[in-house]
Amino acid sequence: NDVSVGEHHRGERKVRAVFGLSAVGSLDKSIPLADQGAFVVPDQYLRGFAASQHSFGRDAKNAHTNMSVPFDGMLRARARRAIELEGFQALDGGLYIYNGGDTFETPIEIQCLDKLTKAYTRRMVGMTTVPEAILCGQMKIPYAAICSTVNYAEGLSKATPVSHEQTMKVMDVAASNLVKVARRIIECYTTEIL
Repeated sequence: NDVSVGEHHRGERKVRAVFGLSAVGSLDKSIPLADQGAFVVPDQYLRGFAASQHSFGRDAKNAHTNMSVPFDGMLRARARRAIELEGFQALDGGLYIYNGGDTFETPIEIQCLDKLTKAYTRRMVGMTTVPEAILCGQMKIPYAAICSTVNYAEGLSKATPVSHEQTMKVMDVAASNLVKVARRIIECYTTEIL
């Protein structure tokens, strides 16, 4: 689910940047679903319920990473530009709330997160992205995320049920659009036009 951009040095690969692609639920019904051609490029995150620890430990280049800017500004700009060049809507900024994985949130969790984060715009819940941002930060690799909203979080909408089937339904349409965006990002690295 990630796009890594790298280069080769004396037979070893060096990663220059990572773009994470993530399916998310939204706490804001104003965010269009990804099958409508809209993608969110978040600028902040929050570790929510069931968040787990991720670390390279002693192998980290930066053990206690400052995460005041968790998503790289230049990569975020490249992501937005690639989305727009492909004719899709890039929603700039948002709060990614990481809640661990393999289960969707309960209605009570969503209600609590909604109250806790009301001051922020474009609030999303998901099971990935934040560990990736932390691990990339530990290795001093710039990271940005492109989020595809696949539902409105549990308890917010009867029209878009929170289920794996709903996720797949939206991503069946959005996936080909994300492939175009990923190709544009890679092409722009080779030509440096972004």
